[in-house]
Amino acid sequence: MESITNNLERPWTIRNGKAVCPVVLMVEGVHVGSGGAVYYSAAVLRASAAKWNRTSVLVTLDHPQVDGMNQSVYFNAETMRTVIGLVKNVRYSEAKKGLCGEIHINSTHPQLGTFQQYREVSIGVFPTIKEETGIWNEEVYSYVAETMEPDHLALLTADVGACSFEDGCGVRSEHYQAMPEPLYPPILQLTKTNKL
Repeated sequence: MESITNNLERPWTIRNGKAVCPVVLMVEGVHVGSGGAVYYSAAVLRASAAKWNRTSVLVTLDHPQVDGMNQSVYFNAETMRTVIGLVKNVRYSEAKKGLCGEIHINSTHPQLGTFQQYREVSIGVFPTIKEETGIWNEEVYSYVAETMEPDHLALLTADVGACSFEDGCGVRSEHYQAMPEPLYPPILQLTKTNKL
């Protein structure tokens, strides 16, 4: 029998044999993805929370692709090979104005240490959108999402999600706040004076 031990770093923890981390899937706002600039309202996100929990939505390493085009994780055996875990316990957070949940990966997965280095995520969904231009929070959009059906959640290895970590999404707790600016600049030059 072979056993693999992985070291975990915050915000990852072990629960029931799974490595678990909190994730913010998407927050209200304008997100520019493969479908252009789409406004996702708080109401649409709130209504979709139950859909994420209806079945076990799969977590993939990057978006599954066929011939360079994003596809459903269920498209074929090749797209299913991108699966690394499940997203669970998705709920709408009034404080975050977005969807929050957890990523669950087998704690003995041989690449778990590498997965912990990634913090950007991207949702794979089938949205119903309508053409409508407008501005939300000084961001211009061309479409408005009316509904969305979840397919997968991608843990991104190199790309930045349409709802990026900077936007408030990604591997992080719902209450995560960015570190404050340092008190001193990163490089502080000290000048030595010699008394004669």
